[in-house]
Amino acid sequence: SDVYKRQYQRRVRGHIVATKDAVSSARTALADQLAFVVDKTQAVEAGEKTELAAIQAAQAELDAEGVTNNIHTTLTGKDVATQHEQYAVFLQRKKEMLEAAIEQEKLRGLTPEQLTEIDESFALFDKDNSQSIDIKELKGLFYSLGYEKGPKEVQSIMAEFGVDGKMEKAQFREFMIGLIGDTESKEEIVAGWKLIGKGADRVDWERVEGVMGAHELAYLKAWKSGATDLDYAAWTDEVFAR
Repeated sequence: SDVYKRQYQRRVRGHIVATKDAVSSARTALADQLAFVVDKTQAVEAGEKTELAAIQAAQAELDAEGVTNNIHTTLTGKDVATQHEQYAVFLQRKKEMLEAAIEQEKLRGLTPEQLTEIDESFALFDKDNSQSIDIKELKGLFYSLGYEKGPKEVQSIMAEFGVDGKMEKAQFREFMIGLIGDTESKEEIVAGWKLIGKGADRVDWERVEGVMGAHELAYLKAWKSGATDLDYAAWTDEVFAR
Protein backbone atom coordinates (compact mmCIF):
# COMPACT_ATOMS: atom_id res chain seq x y z
CA SER A 1 0.00 0.00 0.00
CA ASP A 2 2.98 2.31 0.41
CA VAL A 3 3.27 2.43 -3.40
CA TYR A 4 -0.26 3.83 -3.62
CA LYS A 5 0.51 6.29 -0.81
CA ARG A 6 3.51 7.63 -2.69
CA GLN A 7 1.63 7.83 -6.00
CA TYR A 8 -1.13 9.79 -4.32
CA GLN A 9 1.34 12.14 -2.59
CA ARG A 10 3.13 12.89 -5.88
CA ARG A 11 -0.14 13.86 -7.56
CA VAL A 12 -1.30 16.06 -4.69
CA ARG A 13 1.97 17.86 -3.95
CA GLY A 14 2.26 21.21 -5.68
CA HIS A 15 -1.02 20.82 -7.57
CA ILE A 16 -2.21 24.29 -6.59
CA VAL A 17 0.29 25.91 -4.24
CA ALA A 18 2.98 26.61 -6.86
CA THR A 19 0.59 28.48 -9.16
CA LYS A 20 -0.97 30.51 -6.34
CA ASP A 21 2.50 31.52 -5.16
CA ALA A 22 3.48 32.51 -8.71
CA VAL A 23 0.33 34.62 -9.14
CA SER A 24 0.57 36.29 -5.74
CA SER A 25 4.26 37.18 -6.03
CA ALA A 26 4.22 38.29 -9.68
CA ARG A 27 6.21 41.45 -10.47
CA THR A 28 5.74 41.51 -14.24
CA ALA A 29 3.60 43.95 -16.23
CA LEU A 30 -0.12 43.83 -15.50
CA ALA A 31 -0.94 42.54 -18.99
CA ASP A 32 1.56 39.68 -18.56
CA GLN A 33 0.09 38.83 -15.17
CA LEU A 34 -3.40 38.76 -16.66
CA ALA A 35 -2.28 36.50 -19.52
CA PHE A 36 -0.76 34.08 -16.98
CA VAL A 37 -3.94 34.04 -14.87
CA VAL A 38 -6.16 33.55 -17.93
CA ASP A 39 -3.95 30.65 -19.03
CA LYS A 40 -4.24 29.02 -15.60
CA THR A 41 -8.00 29.62 -15.53
CA GLN A 42 -8.36 27.82 -18.86
CA ALA A 43 -6.18 25.01 -17.52
CA VAL A 44 -8.53 24.65 -14.54
CA GLU A 45 -11.47 24.37 -16.94
CA ALA A 46 -9.68 21.81 -19.12
CA GLY A 47 -6.47 19.93 -18.36
CA GLU A 48 -6.45 20.23 -14.59
CA LYS A 49 -9.87 18.56 -14.40
CA THR A 50 -8.09 15.50 -15.75
CA GLU A 51 -5.46 15.84 -13.04
CA LEU A 52 -8.18 16.19 -10.40
CA ALA A 53 -9.83 13.02 -11.73
CA ALA A 54 -6.47 11.23 -11.46
CA ILE A 55 -6.14 12.36 -7.85
CA GLN A 56 -9.61 11.05 -7.09
CA ALA A 57 -8.66 7.74 -8.75
CA ALA A 58 -5.54 7.58 -6.58
CA GLN A 59 -7.72 8.16 -3.52
CA ALA A 60 -10.00 5.33 -4.64
CA GLU A 61 -6.96 3.05 -4.87
CA LEU A 62 -6.00 3.96 -1.32
CA ASP A 63 -9.55 3.31 -0.16
CA ALA A 64 -9.51 -0.08 -1.91
CA GLU A 65 -6.28 -0.91 -0.10
CA GLY A 66 -7.89 0.05 3.20
CA VAL A 67 -5.45 2.93 3.75
CA THR A 68 -6.82 5.47 6.23
CA ASN A 69 -3.56 7.19 7.19
CA ASN A 70 -1.17 8.31 4.44
CA ILE A 71 2.17 9.23 6.01
CA HIS A 72 3.17 11.17 2.86
CA THR A 73 0.32 13.70 2.93
CA THR A 74 -2.62 14.66 5.12
CA LEU A 75 -4.77 15.66 2.13
CA THR A 76 -7.62 13.40 1.04
CA GLY A 77 -9.27 13.41 -2.35
CA LYS A 78 -12.14 15.42 -0.87
CA ASP A 79 -9.66 17.98 0.50
CA VAL A 80 -8.08 18.37 -2.93
CA ALA A 81 -11.49 18.85 -4.60
CA THR A 82 -12.27 21.64 -2.11
CA GLN A 83 -8.87 23.24 -2.71
CA HIS A 84 -9.48 23.03 -6.46
CA GLU A 85 -12.78 24.95 -6.11
CA GLN A 86 -11.10 27.61 -3.95
CA TYR A 87 -8.25 27.80 -6.48
CA ALA A 88 -10.72 28.52 -9.30
CA VAL A 89 -12.32 31.29 -7.21
CA PHE A 90 -8.87 32.73 -6.44
CA LEU A 91 -7.97 32.86 -10.14
CA GLN A 92 -11.28 34.48 -11.09
CA ARG A 93 -10.93 37.20 -8.44
CA LYS A 94 -7.33 37.84 -9.46
CA LYS A 95 -8.41 38.07 -13.10
CA GLU A 96 -11.11 40.64 -12.26
CA MET A 97 -8.69 42.68 -10.14
CA LEU A 98 -6.06 42.74 -12.91
CA GLU A 99 -8.64 43.71 -15.54
CA ALA A 100 -9.80 46.60 -13.35
CA ALA A 101 -6.20 47.65 -12.76
CA ILE A 102 -5.39 47.59 -16.48
CA GLU A 103 -8.45 49.71 -17.28
CA GLN A 104 -7.42 52.19 -14.59
CA GLU A 105 -3.88 52.28 -15.96
CA LYS A 106 -5.24 53.13 -19.41
CA LEU A 107 -7.03 56.17 -17.96
CA ARG A 108 -3.68 57.60 -16.78
CA GLY A 109 -5.14 59.62 -13.93
CA LEU A 110 -8.68 60.26 -15.17
CA THR A 111 -11.55 59.44 -12.85
CA PRO A 112 -14.52 57.36 -14.06
CA GLU A 113 -16.61 60.54 -13.75
CA GLN A 114 -14.28 62.44 -16.11
CA LEU A 115 -14.43 59.60 -18.63
CA THR A 116 -18.23 59.60 -18.46
CA GLU A 117 -18.26 63.37 -19.10
CA ILE A 118 -16.03 62.87 -22.17
CA ASP A 119 -18.27 60.11 -23.55
CA GLU A 120 -21.46 62.08 -22.93
CA SER A 121 -20.05 65.16 -24.63
CA PHE A 122 -18.95 63.10 -27.62
CA ALA A 123 -22.44 61.57 -27.92
CA LEU A 124 -23.96 65.07 -27.82
CA PHE A 125 -22.01 66.14 -30.93
CA ASP A 126 -22.29 62.77 -32.69
CA LYS A 127 -25.69 63.70 -34.11
CA ASP A 128 -26.04 60.72 -36.47
CA ASN A 129 -24.77 58.20 -33.88
CA SER A 130 -21.98 57.12 -36.26
CA GLN A 131 -19.41 57.00 -33.44
CA SER A 132 -17.36 59.63 -35.27
CA ILE A 133 -17.28 63.45 -35.60
CA ASP A 134 -15.91 65.85 -38.20
CA ILE A 135 -13.59 68.81 -37.62
CA LYS A 136 -16.40 71.31 -37.06
CA GLU A 137 -18.03 69.07 -34.47
CA LEU A 138 -14.64 68.48 -32.85
CA LYS A 139 -14.13 72.21 -32.38
CA GLY A 140 -17.57 72.54 -30.78
CA LEU A 141 -16.90 69.52 -28.59
CA PHE A 142 -13.69 71.04 -27.24
CA TYR A 143 -15.55 74.24 -26.46
CA SER A 144 -18.28 72.32 -24.59
CA LEU A 145 -15.60 70.73 -22.40
CA GLY A 146 -14.02 74.11 -21.64
CA TYR A 147 -11.09 73.92 -24.09
CA GLU A 148 -10.88 76.80 -26.56
CA LYS A 149 -8.70 75.75 -29.49
CA GLY A 150 -8.01 77.64 -32.71
CA PRO A 151 -8.65 76.27 -36.22
CA LYS A 152 -5.01 75.30 -36.82
CA GLU A 153 -4.74 73.44 -33.53
CA VAL A 154 -8.02 71.57 -34.16
CA GLN A 155 -6.78 70.63 -37.66
CA SER A 156 -3.51 69.37 -36.18
CA ILE A 157 -5.35 67.25 -33.61
CA MET A 158 -7.65 65.82 -36.27
CA ALA A 159 -4.67 65.01 -38.50
CA GLU A 160 -2.92 63.15 -35.67
CA PHE A 161 -5.84 61.29 -34.09
CA GLY A 162 -8.46 61.16 -36.85
CA VAL A 163 -8.71 59.39 -40.19
CA ASP A 164 -9.90 61.09 -43.39
CA GLY A 165 -11.27 64.11 -41.53
CA LYS A 166 -13.22 62.00 -39.01
CA MET A 167 -12.41 61.17 -35.40
CA GLU A 168 -13.94 58.13 -33.76
CA LYS A 169 -14.98 57.93 -30.13
CA ALA A 170 -11.99 55.76 -29.15
CA GLN A 171 -9.58 58.20 -30.80
CA PHE A 172 -11.17 61.15 -29.05
CA ARG A 173 -10.92 59.33 -25.73
CA GLU A 174 -7.24 58.68 -26.36
CA PHE A 175 -6.58 62.35 -27.07
CA MET A 176 -8.53 63.56 -24.00
CA ILE A 177 -6.82 61.08 -21.69
CA GLY A 178 -3.48 62.45 -22.88
CA LEU A 179 -4.75 66.00 -22.47
CA ILE A 180 -6.15 65.87 -18.94
CA GLY A 181 -4.59 62.70 -17.53
CA ASP A 182 -1.20 62.60 -15.83
CA THR A 183 -1.23 66.39 -15.44
CA GLU A 184 0.83 66.45 -12.27
CA SER A 185 4.60 66.39 -12.35
CA LYS A 186 6.56 63.51 -10.87
CA GLU A 187 7.67 65.69 -7.97
CA GLU A 188 4.08 66.78 -7.24
CA ILE A 189 2.88 63.20 -7.17
CA VAL A 190 5.65 62.09 -4.80
CA ALA A 191 4.94 65.08 -2.57
CA GLY A 192 1.27 64.09 -2.49
CA TRP A 193 2.10 60.53 -1.47
CA LYS A 194 4.50 61.78 1.18
CA LEU A 195 1.67 63.86 2.61
CA ILE A 196 -0.62 60.82 2.68
CA GLY A 197 2.11 58.77 4.36
CA LYS A 198 2.91 61.57 6.84
CA GLY A 199 6.51 61.72 5.68
CA ALA A 200 7.15 57.98 5.49
CA ASP A 201 8.79 56.43 2.41
CA ARG A 202 6.00 53.82 2.16
CA VAL A 203 2.23 54.04 2.69
CA ASP A 204 0.20 51.24 4.27
CA TRP A 205 -3.00 50.14 2.53
CA GLU A 206 -5.21 51.49 5.30
CA ARG A 207 -4.06 55.03 4.51
CA VAL A 208 -4.40 54.43 0.77
CA GLU A 209 -7.96 53.16 1.24
CA GLY A 210 -8.79 56.41 2.98
CA VAL A 211 -8.03 58.52 -0.11
CA MET A 212 -8.56 56.17 -3.08
CA GLY A 213 -11.61 54.64 -4.75
CA ALA A 214 -12.02 50.88 -5.27
CA HIS A 215 -10.68 50.90 -8.86
CA GLU A 216 -7.60 52.95 -7.99
CA LEU A 217 -6.90 50.76 -4.94
CA ALA A 218 -7.17 47.57 -7.02
CA TYR A 219 -4.74 49.03 -9.56
CA LEU A 220 -2.17 49.90 -6.91
CA LYS A 221 -2.44 46.53 -5.17
CA ALA A 222 -2.06 44.69 -8.47
CA TRP A 223 1.12 46.65 -9.24
CA LYS A 224 3.01 44.75 -6.53
CA SER A 225 0.73 41.85 -5.73
CA GLY A 226 1.05 40.60 -2.17
CA ALA A 227 2.81 43.71 -0.84
CA THR A 228 1.70 44.88 2.60
CA ASP A 229 2.21 48.54 1.73
CA LEU A 230 2.97 50.83 -1.22
CA ASP A 231 6.46 51.93 -2.20
CA TYR A 232 5.08 55.08 -3.83
CA ALA A 233 8.45 56.39 -5.02
CA ALA A 234 9.11 53.18 -6.99
CA TRP A 235 5.55 53.21 -8.34
CA THR A 236 5.89 56.85 -9.48
CA ASP A 237 9.25 56.10 -11.14
CA GLU A 238 7.67 53.24 -13.09
CA VAL A 239 4.65 55.32 -14.17
CA PHE A 240 6.85 58.12 -15.54
CA ALA A 241 9.15 55.63 -17.25
CA ARG A 242 6.31 54.37 -19.50
